[in-house]
Amino acid sequence: MAIKLTNLFEYRKRKNNRGWLRVVEAAISVMIIVGVLLTVYIRNSSSRDLSAQVYDIQKRVLDYIASDISLRQKVVASTPDLVSLKTAVADKIPPNFDFEIKICPLDDSTCQSTVSDTVSVYVADRIIAEQSGPSLVKKKVRLFIWEKG
Repeated sequence: MAIKLTNLFEYRKRKNNRGWLRVVEAAISVMIIVGVLLTVYIRNSSSRDLSAQVYDIQKRVLDYIASDISLRQKVVASTPDLVSLKTAVADKIPPNFDFEIKICPLDDSTCQSTVSDTVSVYVADRIIAEQSGPSLVKKKVRLFIWEKG
């Protein structure tokens, strides 16, 4: 009788070990599934964050141009100085982005970038106006920003 009780105890002991193994396997499976879901969610949310980041950069750069008197004068001049405007703005743009600035009349609808269609280009513009004698000179500053790649 003693042998039979010992065998029964060992059988129950092995059975409990299998149960723990199944619990560990289930926990690992849940962690893998949660990890995959988090990775997919983070990748999708980072693209939304990029557009918000670019919008903040564009707003900051266009505010800088509008508030700096010398840059405003370069914009509304009869022949705008794009080279010095680009060098003044270049340090405001993060190094992983590239940019282009265009200065256009307000009624010009063809103020477009020369960037290829293969990249996502973010566009923002601002109207700069300044009193020049009796008339008011108004021009549109358009800022194109895209990721380097």
